[in-house]
Amino acid sequence: MDHGVHAGGQVTALYGTAGTGLTSTGATVIHQDTSGVPGTAESGAAMGTAVSVGDYNADVDADVLTGVPNEDITRNSVNQSDAGTSVLLKGSSTGLTGTGAQAISQDTSGVPGSTKTGDNLGSSVSLTDLSGYGRADLTIGAAGEDTGNGALLAVPSNSTGLGLSTSTYYGSQQREQRSLCGDGSQPAILFP
Repeated sequence: MDHGVHAGGQVTALYGTAGTGLTSTGATVIHQDTSGVPGTAESGAAMGTAVSVGDYNADVDADVLTGVPNEDITRNSVNQSDAGTSVLLKGSSTGLTGTGAQAISQDTSGVPGSTKTGDNLGSSVSLTDLSGYGRADLTIGAAGEDTGNGALLAVPSNSTGLGLSTSTYYGSQQREQRSLCGDGSQPAILFP
């Protein structure tokens, strides 16, 4: 399913002011064919399926994390259909922009795991300050990971950008390896 009118989906930012509300005047539409946005729009990629707004770099401008869960990714010359990715779109004083956008997939350097067919990384996203340092951290869901059991990828933000090398993956394999609550259960999301 494609969202919006652009093949592969899109994110539309509406702006407004207190007292007058939102308006479509000056709206920004961003898709994978927008300058600066990684990847190429493909029919069915579903950019915009999941969207979260936060400030990952503490510059007071709203940034957007969006999922592209049906994105096909080629790894080792083999197409990984519906592997999925997510895209961090950066805000500016004039609004959302494709400039400097970053894609995060399981094939991104520093991110644990590897891209596989049907993982659907980006099926859910959250851009929330989980560390208390004033910068939103990224949490990315992969509904199809671990043969459909699902998984979460936690990517912390720091003073230099994203902490990709300290990203952590939480899925059924980790649940089976340890119990942090002492009674065999675990919290849904864990952050170092």
